[in-house]
Amino acid sequence: MGASSSKEQNVSSEQREVESLAASTGSTSLLQNAFSKLADPQTNAIPLQSLQVLAKPPKVNHGFLIIL
Repeated sequence: MGASSSKEQNVSSEQREVESLAASTGSTSLLQNAFSKLADPQTNAIPLQSLQVLAKPPKVNHGFLIIL
């Protein structure tokens, strides 16, 4: 079937299961695309501030969802 996206040899069965589920639902490419936009091109790391912004729940105003 599909190849695992893990680069490490010693990957837990839970990690393999999560990666397999993400790959089977098409989420892998979506997540890679989203996180690559947040990552610093030199370090390939995502700044903590960016993750904190993503972790905040969306604001709701009079029953309508506001995307900031």
